[in-house]
Amino acid sequence: MGVPDHLLLMRGYIPGKDHEASIIFTIMETKIKEKATKAALRPPMVPRTTDGRIETTDHFADSANPIHILPLVKSKEMCYYDLLNQDKVIQLKNFVRFHKKTNSALSESFLSSAILELLRAGEYDSSLKDIVINTFDTEGVSLPIGALVIIYKHANLQYPSHFYFVESQWRYWRAPAPQFMGNVGNDALSSLEIFRYSNQSYYVYLFEHSQYDGRYINHYGGSHEIVNYVGDHFNDITSSVLIVKIGENDKSLPVALFKPAIRDVISGAINNNPAVRLDGDLTITWSMWPSFAIQETFIKVVQPIKVTVDLDSVIDFPSSVFGIDLPDWPSDYSASIIYYIGVSVVNGTLKGRVRFHNAIVESGIFSSHIREALMTELAANASMINGFLNDTLKGFTGLRSVYLLPGNSLSDGHTNDGVLIRLVRN
Repeated sequence: MGVPDHLLLMRGYIPGKDHEASIIFTIMETKIKEKATKAALRPPMVPRTTDGRIETTDHFADSANPIHILPLVKSKEMCYYDLLNQDKVIQLKNFVRFHKKTNSALSESFLSSAILELLRAGEYDSSLKDIVINTFDTEGVSLPIGALVIIYKHANLQYPSHFYFVESQWRYWRAPAPQFMGNVGNDALSSLEIFRYSNQSYYVYLFEHSQYDGRYINHYGGSHEIVNYVGDHFNDITSSVLIVKIGENDKSLPVALFKPAIRDVISGAINNNPAVRLDGDLTITWSMWPSFAIQETFIKVVQPIKVTVDLDSVIDFPSSVFGIDLPDWPSDYSASIIYYIGVSVVNGTLKGRVRFHNAIVESGIFSSHIREALMTELAANASMINGFLNDTLKGFTGLRSVYLLPGNSLSDGHTNDGVLIRLVRN
């Protein structure tokens, strides 16, 4: 049994950063409703990264703190599968008491995962919010609970539904594809509900396509926000959901402000090669946790170009065939050059630099040769973009952190409209 994707992705899992807080407990071939049967437990699964792939190991000794694992493995009463038939209040109190007794990152993580599973086990109970808050208050335990977001397939909060139990330590809570939308499914979301459990605030973004792409709409999470209908323009089109923890005083820096300057930098870089010319508008969007860097987020800059290949200069091309004169035969290839820019805060100052680059070339006999040449030039020209970024961003100081939001508008738009850099002040 592998680590469930919904736990790896939606909880904002960062491989290698915190093994203890990401340990997932599983049960081998136990029947949920047969409580008289003694559960057969297997050792915990510890996610880890090998060559960029998420894998698991059965060796609990690989954990950062294995001494905290054994009590949980031996505690049948703490396995949430054995408690599904009990009253929700009893379930939650058992989980909370265990966390209160252990008071570790592991028990905190297990409790949050267990609550998520309890929520996923059935349809929404209107009393659940009060049960959760009252249970925690009664037990005197403070947990990192940020919000509960419920999405619905039909308008007016009508079932089927799906839950996102948002832990407040994460900046992003991620549902990157339709399989993470549960019974609601793809292109079917019509309404949603947001409960806020703490003094933190949240944006709930709905996206037209998977991986947070295409058109988007944003709903703000107050103490209890009800969206009975997402509107005709966004009904039944959602394929991914992103919940973002925000600060009321965070400031937005639109990357679109720098679009003309970035285009000029790229244009200047390619002007030295007469075979390459711009071919279309520059697009600034984002790339969130791509497969080649699953822990990172980027501003993605895409510039379409044309590359001209003079066949006479590449091949000893005949001047005539069967006595027919052949003209010079230059061939144009459509291509795109792509830069992935990472932004961060270093010693209180906003920094940006090119982390990755890529070139996409249309298929043809010389495609691979063109791409190889472009990749070499992109690597050499990245320093020009880095210089521009350093000069432009050095005035943004006194910062604690930075994160990204899509487009140029907080309310709605398209991911190709740009990116908002959100500045968190000290």
